[in-house]
Amino acid sequence: MQFPDESLVSDFHVTEHIGTSYVTKSEYSNVTFTCKVDSNPLASITIRKENEIRRSVYPSKQLEYSIANLSCWDAGLYTCDSTPRRPPGMDIKLNFTARQHENTKLQYTVFAFPVPSPSQFVWKRCSSSIICSNLSNLSGKTEVTTSGLSSNLTILDIDKDDYGMYRISIDNGIGKVLVEEMYLQPAGPPDSPRGFKVIPNTITSTSVVLTWIPGFNNGLLQTFHISYRPSIPFADWLEMNVTHTGETEMNVTLDNLEPGESYIVNLYASNLAGESARRNITLRALTHILSVSSSRQTANGTENPGYNAAVTYEEVSMTNDKTVYDALNIGSDGSNTPHVYMSVDTSKSNAYYENVKKEDPVYNNTSLKNPVQTEL
Repeated sequence: MQFPDESLVSDFHVTEHIGTSYVTKSEYSNVTFTCKVDSNPLASITIRKENEIRRSVYPSKQLEYSIANLSCWDAGLYTCDSTPRRPPGMDIKLNFTARQHENTKLQYTVFAFPVPSPSQFVWKRCSSSIICSNLSNLSGKTEVTTSGLSSNLTILDIDKDDYGMYRISIDNGIGKVLVEEMYLQPAGPPDSPRGFKVIPNTITSTSVVLTWIPGFNNGLLQTFHISYRPSIPFADWLEMNVTHTGETEMNVTLDNLEPGESYIVNLYASNLAGESARRNITLRALTHILSVSSSRQTANGTENPGYNAAVTYEEVSMTNDKTVYDALNIGSDGSNTPHVYMSVDTSKSNAYYENVKKEDPVYNNTSLKNPVQTEL
C-alpha cells in the first residue's frame, strides 16, 4: 500500500493497521481500505490497485473499499488519489490590483495527487465567461512559471486592456478539472481629463459650455471637480462637481457669468485613491450685442435699399406758431393776394433736377421711438 503526501491525502490505511505501509493478510480473510482527504470544496477520491480503479467517489472527503475472501490475486500496490482542489485551510487570493505600466503576478497553489505536470497548469485571458484565450511565454506580454503544486502568471507593463478576468485550469488526469477565475483590477487615482476646452459656438454674455474627455478611472468611481472665478484679483472661486457615469465625452454649462468678463477655469478628477493632475483654461464672456434686422425700410411707398436698420418712428404734433404761410389757410383772401397763387409749370421739373443727388427721405412730423444706443 502506498501513501501519497500527507498534506494532500490526510489518511490512507488498512483497518487495524493504521500507520503501516506494508500489510500482510491471510488468505480468505477480509480487508478494508480507508482514504481521507482534507478538501474544500469536496474532492473526487479514487482507490486504485496498480493504476486500476477499484472504487471512486465524488464529491466527498472519505472513501472506503473492502475485499472479502482475499486471494493471491488481490496482493499488490494500492494507492489513493484525489482531483486537484483548493488547499484546505488556506485563504485563496482571487482578486489582484496593480497600477498601469507596472508588472504584477497572479499565483495559485493546488492540492492534488498525483502532482500535475507544468503543462497541466493552463492560464487563460477571458473577455467574458465563455470567451477565453490561452496565455504563454511567447506573447511577450505574459510569463508563466510552474513548480510543483504552484503556478505563477506574470503580466508585463500593464495597460488598461490587461484588466479583467483570468482563468487557470488544473488537471492531473484524476476526476474533474479544477478551474478557478481570478480578477486583475486597477489601483490608484484617475488619469487626467483630456481635451479640456470651450465649445466656441456656445459662448454668450452669461454662459458657456465646457467639454472634455474623461481619463481612465483606474477601477474606481471618479468625480470631476470644476472651479472658476473672474480673473480680477481676490475674486472668489465658484465650484461644481460632476459624477462620471460612463460617458465618453463630458459637457458642462457654466451659468451666471458677467458680460465681457474674463474667467479662469480649473478641472481635475478624483476617486477613493486620490486626485488626477489639474487642467486649466481661460475664457471671456461676450458683451451685450444689439440684434439688427435685415428688413428694408420704405419712404412714401418707395424702397430705400441703403437703409437696413429696423427703426420705429412715432408721429408727434407740431408747434402752433404762426408763419408767413398762414394766409394760405384763409380761402377768402386768395383773390387779393395774386402773388401767392402764381401758377407753376411742372413740365420741366425733371430737367432742372436730373443732376441732383437723391437724398434719404425726410420724415416730417415724426420722431424716433425707443431710441437704442449700441456699444460694441
